[in-house]
Amino acid sequence: MSVSMFDIKSKVALVTGANRGIGLAIAEAYVESSCHVIMIHRPETDPSEAVSRLEGKRRQGEHTEIITLPFNLNSVSQESVEKLTSLALDKSPTKRIDILVNNAAVAKAILAQDLSMKDYDEIMTVNLKAPLLFSKVVGKHMIDRYENHDDSYRGKIINISSIMAYTAMTHSTAYTVAKSGLHNLTKSLSNEWSLKGINVNVIAPGPTDTDMIKRIQRERRSNGEETSSNTTIASSKIPFGRKADPEDYKGTIIYLSSRASDYVCGSVVVVDGGYMG
Repeated sequence: MSVSMFDIKSKVALVTGANRGIGLAIAEAYVESSCHVIMIHRPETDPSEAVSRLEGKRRQGEHTEIITLPFNLNSVSQESVEKLTSLALDKSPTKRIDILVNNAAVAKAILAQDLSMKDYDEIMTVNLKAPLLFSKVVGKHMIDRYENHDDSYRGKIINISSIMAYTAMTHSTAYTVAKSGLHNLTKSLSNEWSLKGINVNVIAPGPTDTDMIKRIQRERRSNGEETSSNTTIASSKIPFGRKADPEDYKGTIIYLSSRASDYVCGSVVVVDGGYMG
């Protein structure tokens, strides 16, 4: 297989939740591959530190674009996603979006009996409704290009899920439901769009060292659940011997974004260091 099959130079990737954690590592992988990045971040966050980090990852002599757009996923609607996508296409150096990564997520440590519908709706909106709407709107752009301009073109949509779609934990009812739904959303969209020029796949990360996971552990402690033993057990179950670092997902992202994965459709790619066995 030629290395060129993994080449995504001059492509344009739109990544939600790209300001930190796995999303930032994904954006970094794209910049390192000379792929232009449109970073979607929460309006209350400052992306300048993330942008500075990405600028340091540009290949020498390359002018890879790094674009930031604020967006509130908590109140996402089709109209708001259409407006954002229109703005993203306008700012795109090629006026295209070739890759969509639905990465943004929210999780809260709440027992089922204490779960309010407000919290449930927020978790479902960010983790499931937003990926559906972004896929629907950006997917239409990809399909139009395939059908009207370039039948050799394939758009790539990559959803970021979690192995918690398979291994539910306490304090995480809404989150696990949303991530399970994201797997089936991926398969449904793939069934509809594989012959329309789009590959839709999902990555299911295992235990990862991110700020969100650390916050969840703090919330569990405050709720009276001992997490140190859970952490020890989790680490001992990982054959690789450690939790994942966000950078561990870079290779999988580049593969699913490139021509090398053109025959991969509706797949759940588990990246967990062997945790699931």
